[in-house]
Amino acid sequence: MFGDEPVPGKQVEQVLKVGDGAISYLFYLTGLGMGGYGSWRLAADHPGRFATVVPICGGGDPKDADKLKELVIWAWHGAADPTVPVQKSIGIVQAIEKAGSSTIRLTTLEGVGHVSWQAAYASPDLYEWLDHQFASKNRGR
Repeated sequence: MFGDEPVPGKQVEQVLKVGDGAISYLFYLTGLGMGGYGSWRLAADHPGRFATVVPICGGGDPKDADKLKELVIWAWHGAADPTVPVQKSIGIVQAIEKAGSSTIRLTTLEGVGHVSWQAAYASPDLYEWLDHQFASKNRGR
């Protein structure tokens, strides 16, 4: 679900179809705002399809924590986000940690509103971290 809206099925099918290719082990799933919500949902529905997940200023369903606990996830959120409260990211991250994850992290950006993707995508640390992620670590989960 995107908030209260269903995930657009045709677009999701297209993404997953591309993921059937030879390089699917290198696919990084990321999205911002509503796409951040979609990243959490798609990762929970297909946890072995992606090398990593980078949801930005979106929330996930804490009930999905068991499905997500083995994934490598780096969530980002602006602490001053008036559109999607930072608690949406904090809640799902805490639920995944409680489920036993040691591969999830959250960067909360102080003084940053909804445009937290600017800081996330400008971070050299994010790209260095992404270089070390492979979906083969997630296969069979």
